[in-house]
Amino acid sequence: MGTKTVTFRPVIDTQALRKIAKETHYGDLTEFINDAIKEKVEKEAVDPKVRKFISQVSAAAFEYMGWKFSKPSPREAAEIRRGVAEMKSGRAKTVSSQDLIKHLKKL
Repeated sequence: MGTKTVTFRPVIDTQALRKIAKETHYGDLTEFINDAIKEKVEKEAVDPKVRKFISQVSAAAFEYMGWKFSKPSPREAAEIRRGVAEMKSGRAKTVSSQDLIKHLKKL
């Protein structure tokens, strides 16, 4: 039987990790790290055939919808950053994704 504790040294500064965990919905750094590891394991555990299928379906959907992602121009990037700053400061009205999901479930 193995031990329940794993010691490691993150390449990212631990204070930065704590700050990220605190700013997000995680209660503490352990929850944040556990979730990150779980997400990575789930991503890596996906069968390559499934990954290829998802990629093909995504490509087909993008082609059908006429969507194309490209790097924004400097002017567009500045506009995006301005919008994000307004949302973060509270000057622009925003709706959380959780509230949006709750609203859509009611419909």
